[in-house]
Amino acid sequence: MVDGQADGKPPFLEAHNPTMRPITTRLSSPPSTPRFGGAAATVTISAGESIRLTIDGKTLTVK
Repeated sequence: MVDGQADGKPPFLEAHNPTMRPITTRLSSPPSTPRFGGAAATVTISAGESIRLTIDGKTLTVK
């Protein structure tokens, strides 16, 4: 997840909803994953939209 990141920029995750309805989902990293293990967030993504979440330790924050 860190490869390709610019120096000083936090890693991020992008999620896309290709449907015509909003969706609510839980995004999570397995507990044994290095650096981000156990990070999780429940998010709602509007129809046809994308969201970007920054990863800070075990916290996912929608940007």
